[in-house]
Amino acid sequence: MNSYTIKTNEENEYYSEITLKQGIYSKEAIFATAYIFIEKAFFILDYNKNDEIIINIELKNNKENKNELENVVKEFLNEIINYENYLIQSKESKEIRETILKRALLTNFIDEEKQKDDTEEDLDKILENLE
Repeated sequence: MNSYTIKTNEENEYYSEITLKQGIYSKEAIFATAYIFIEKAFFILDYNKNDEIIINIELKNNKENKNELENVVKEFLNEIINYENYLIQSKESKEIRETILKRALLTNFIDEEKQKDDTEEDLDKILENLE
């Protein structure tokens, strides 16, 4: 089960512990999301004995502000969903993107070859007229 808790340390500073069931979110989505929030918070990622992913989040500033931490945690969880969806959509549309790119490159290659042939013909005509 996915969950999060807000806790306090010895200095009465708040931190959060998020527990994510492995397999729901990819490691790529978790790391990418943590990277987005790296200016706001410190992250420690680990596994527990049940192979669940544990993410500890501690704000860099306002460590005594429980509401701000809770907002960051909720934004973090929403962003994981967003990024995981992006990865899924990216995988599903990979072939389409590759096909479009191949066609675009092939079209440019054909146009360049045609232009090169036309330029060579024009030069040949100019040289013939000079003779």
